[in-house]
Amino acid sequence: MCIRDSYWRAAEWYRKSASLADVGSEMEEMALNNAAAAEITAVDLGVPKVELAEGEEESELPPEIRTQLEESAASYLRVARENLFNPEIAVKAFNNAGYIYAAQLKDYEQAIVAYSELSKNFPDHPDVDKALYSEGLAYYELEEWHLAAGVFEEVLNNKITSTDQEPSALFKVGQCYEKLKNWRKAQDAFTLYGQRYRETGVPDLVVDSFYRAGHAALKQGDAVTGRNLLFECTQVYEDFSKRHGVTVSFDNPAKAYVEIGDLLFDEYAAIALEGDLMNLDPLVQTATRKYGMMNELAEIYGLSTRAADLEVNLCARYKAGLVYEQFYLTVSRMKISFAQLDKLIEENPVHAAEIEEIVMEQLDVFKSQMDSWAAENGLDKAIAVYELLLQTAEERGEVNQWVHKAKERLVDLVPQAYMQYPPIGTKVGMDNLGASIWDFSGVRMFSQRTDIEALAPEPVVPETTYEEDYDGVEGVEEEYDGLEEGAPEDIEEAVRDLSAPEEEAADLEPAEEEIDAEPVEEEIDAEPVE
Repeated sequence: MCIRDSYWRAAEWYRKSASLADVGSEMEEMALNNAAAAEITAVDLGVPKVELAEGEEESELPPEIRTQLEESAASYLRVARENLFNPEIAVKAFNNAGYIYAAQLKDYEQAIVAYSELSKNFPDHPDVDKALYSEGLAYYELEEWHLAAGVFEEVLNNKITSTDQEPSALFKVGQCYEKLKNWRKAQDAFTLYGQRYRETGVPDLVVDSFYRAGHAALKQGDAVTGRNLLFECTQVYEDFSKRHGVTVSFDNPAKAYVEIGDLLFDEYAAIALEGDLMNLDPLVQTATRKYGMMNELAEIYGLSTRAADLEVNLCARYKAGLVYEQFYLTVSRMKISFAQLDKLIEENPVHAAEIEEIVMEQLDVFKSQMDSWAAENGLDKAIAVYELLLQTAEERGEVNQWVHKAKERLVDLVPQAYMQYPPIGTKVGMDNLGASIWDFSGVRMFSQRTDIEALAPEPVVPETTYEEDYDGVEGVEEEYDGLEEGAPEDIEEAVRDLSAPEEEAADLEPAEEEIDAEPVEEEIDAEPVE
């Protein structure tokens, strides 16, 4: 760039400086005057204005402009030090010097000098909080996180003057402790910001504060608090998005929904269907809980698919597919023991057929419900979700890790094409412990090389435990018509009813040993008839 071209570039920098200065301030007026003078000079010299091409970055300050700014900053600093007896002049000069050093020259060390001298010399001045906040920003830019946090906390602890910098200072405190990996203090700062400024703060910062607080809690291993704070992030977003004229980003809430789902997935995957045929009630309750959590997780991941960020969008879709696969895996590995039934039949061999009929009737009802749920929410649903993921990526014209993962799942599940499969439910015998295992892994597999164990995905958040009990989805229990509680008692009562007639008959028949009589032949005292 030649000297003549630098006039236009100088004008651009002066106007940029004016936009950063306080409205109506001396700095703004000076910057605008200098910009106008540079533009007039360029026009007089006939220098054409060259616009930056798209994607081209502005170069650094022209040397002559930098020199002028350095001289101006040094001049302001000198004036401030010479007029410490006059707060009005000194405070303004310190502020101007710090502003030029920080905002225009990016000389943060010198900016810290200017702002710190202001706060030390005039601790009771109304502008001291603004100077402290600017000093904290300079330390932050230098990545001096400890020093930055300390200065921002001075802003929060200053009770002498009211300040408009307090909300921003509190958020910055959280960011500093986040950088320092002091997760407890980071969580406290972000949570306080979200709670204190939920109604009056910048919407995006309020949403972000709860998101960051949730992450800080998770870093400490507190999954329950982390989940609650992430949920609060989504709720605050929903509240703001309903307000007229308020625009708030969905990026962090979308990530929060995915992470809430990840926290629940561990608990969901751990639910196994195992029980005894003579006591199906606990198995019914477990199956209801599993089904309810499946719907809850699918809904949570589904909310994230509204994200404009394709990484988050496709990640949510892929994990929704895993939810359906995991449900199929659980049903396919359901274990029902026949041990108590076998014992009851052994004790009542005469009524074995009647007992087995009663028990199998109840099993058929339960198995029918499981078949229905697995058919509606099993592999077919997962395949549809993976296909929609690929379609979405194709429409956007982008490919990422989730596209590759979805393709891998589809290769295993549908190597050729969709096909109909028989309904699940086949008894494969009993093991040496007397348990009949319902294992349907070979019935619905599309690929010979598919490993059923691989269908259970690794948890995204390792070693996550979520202890809150899930009560199931409202109305789910109504689908268990005919599967009444107290089944074991009914079976045993039926066995007793079947045995009762024989016992009553036995009471009515006289026993041979109770008859005290001699044979008839000995009682007849008569001669034989010729």
